Amino acid sequence: AAAHASVEPEFLAAVRRIRQNILDFQTAILHRDVRLERPHGSYLRQRYLPLARVGCCVPGGAASYPSTVLMTAVPAQAAGVPEIAVVAPPTKFGADSPYIRALCHELGIAELYRIGGAQGVAALAYGVEGIPRVDKIVGPGNLFVALAKQHVYGDVDIDSIAGPSEVVVIADSTARADFIASDMLAQAEHSPGSSILITWDAQVLEATAAELVRQTATLKRGDLARAALEEYGLMILVRDADEACRLADLIAPEHLHL
Repeated sequence: AAAHASVEPEFLAAVRRIRQNILDFQTAILHRDVRLERPHGSYLRQRYLPLARVGCCVPGGAASYPSTVLMTAVPAQAAGVPEIAVVAPPTKFGADSPYIRALCHELGIAELYRIGGAQGVAALAYGVEGIPRVDKIVGPGNLFVALAKQHVYGDVDIDSIAGPSEVVVIADSTARADFIASDMLAQAEHSPGSSILITWDAQVLEATAAELVRQTATLKRGDLARAALEEYGLMILVRDADEACRLADLIAPEHLHL
């Protein structure tokens, strides 16, 4: 509550808007119960019920990720999960971040634990003193978190075993270079994070390159983003949209922006 009172009103307004966007979509795609009447008075039924308790892993090593809280907790809330526990490392970007704490308060999440890494996954999977076990663990992390989730799968459900993160942006002549650059930098800031632009418009490519230079100069994590772009970034000029799609299929990115 103290963190919630201390953060900027603009931050709270932004997360409320984002929360509603996520909630609208997640509510729309919820599975619906099905009942099929059969001859002679029998019927077949399939029901969807919310899990009782879900754990959300939120990174906090080199940057703060309120977005991860939103993307993991709000779908659970849309499904009607009554208990949500958030674990984040005890760092200034993790559980000690006023933004992470304020967001949990805003979402009505009463459980935020200062524990990260593989030990956070283990605590959620099996329960420890002060943290009851959960039914499912969601959320990203480093290699140790990914392997820990793989190890506990079967004792508890997980979302996926995610590898290094990447984004591919396919852009035509109508795309805004500043938006493309922001999409690429949001991924590069993960450091490592692979950011790739595919376009058949040379002017879009050149304008985006200039925007990347301009925007990295203003970012707090600009040096990290620049290093990630230099090592894992690509800007590819293709012949047409068909070639762009074939290339994107080859890359098979985690995030594809059109």
